[in-house]
Amino acid sequence: MKRLALPSAMLALTTLLTACPGGPTPDPTQTLTVTVTGVQSAPVTVTNTTTNKVEFTGMVTGSKVFLGLPKDSLFKIEGAAVNGYTTPESQTVSLNGDKTVTLTYAAVPVTYDLTINVTGVAKAPVTVTNTTSNQVVFTGEVTGSKVIAALPKDAVLKIEGGAVNGYTTPAGQSVTMDAAKAVTVNYTVQPAQKLPTGEVRLSAGGSGRSDQEAIGGTVSIPGYYDAEAGPVDLVAGTVQNDLTFALSEEDPATLASILSTPQELIDAVKECPGTIKFSDMDQRLLMDRSLNLTLKDQNYSGDVTAVPASNRKQIAWFYYADRPGNMNADFTCQFGDITVNAKYALTLVKGWNMASYSVSTDSADKASITVQSIPMEKVVMITYTALNSNSLAGLAVKKVERAFNFFHR
Repeated sequence: MKRLALPSAMLALTTLLTACPGGPTPDPTQTLTVTVTGVQSAPVTVTNTTTNKVEFTGMVTGSKVFLGLPKDSLFKIEGAAVNGYTTPESQTVSLNGDKTVTLTYAAVPVTYDLTINVTGVAKAPVTVTNTTSNQVVFTGEVTGSKVIAALPKDAVLKIEGGAVNGYTTPAGQSVTMDAAKAVTVNYTVQPAQKLPTGEVRLSAGGSGRSDQEAIGGTVSIPGYYDAEAGPVDLVAGTVQNDLTFALSEEDPATLASILSTPQELIDAVKECPGTIKFSDMDQRLLMDRSLNLTLKDQNYSGDVTAVPASNRKQIAWFYYADRPGNMNADFTCQFGDITVNAKYALTLVKGWNMASYSVSTDSADKASITVQSIPMEKVVMITYTALNSNSLAGLAVKKVERAFNFFHR
């Protein structure tokens, strides 16, 4: 058979083609693994931000591996919303090597709202405490109502209304936040405090008098002095056979007619150097009233005074206030040749109040009176000769009583 000879150029080309059997070299790639935690599966989007191409969008359960992604490209991985869980922030990675991205979902805490309604007053201070965590959730003034949002499920909350002048402070309430809750903090008008009951013991104090002498007598608090009728009692009670007494209710109209304003009381001692301060200048007051005993034969016993049953070393005076408030005073008055220093520290509730007063004689013509609030309690009428109206102490007491009271209508 006859062979054909190839030209040398053709032979060289054949040799070159045989030496390079493959095509162009492929671009390098990397692997991206996306893992979802906190939930069983979540919607995920993977975008090549270098080319703006969405490589994947769909559900990922556990994890998903993406092969053959261009090396050094930037990829944005976004987890979408899953009901009841927080959505993780998107992440961007550069595929300069194989990479793993984790999307973590966290359960959204279950919370409920608490509504606080304040009734009976326009506004009131309220404190809400989470007793589960011992943290104060809210403290401040609530006008009408207030919603405290997103409180933890099953937290135990204590709701407390604060003091409002002239109203009874409601008891605290506790609620468990197993659902949205509403609590009403209700204020009621504070009832006026009443005068105490008492008994008469004339034999107490070493006077030698008989207790039976008081039976049928009248215990009273003076109201005013009428130009025609003379002294008129505001309240009174008869001493019973067992030596006890209970005072009558005051007549509201009569009481209202003899109450004084703080400014009137300040003006009454304006000539006396010192200070006198009231927390509420709209308050109405009846000052410095003592319990008096008039025996059955109409003889007034000026040496008998009321003392608290629990402490017979204190002497009781009585005050009426139409609303709560404080009075603090320290002044010195000159009554003729008698100098009297008076100090008051009164915390008054609505209605009748009791205060103790003590009298000391600093010299032959100087006396000091100290008056301060004490809790209302049963009283005992005893003989107390130190306050005989002829003594300096007795005169000092009468002078201060009259300074603050307007006996004539």
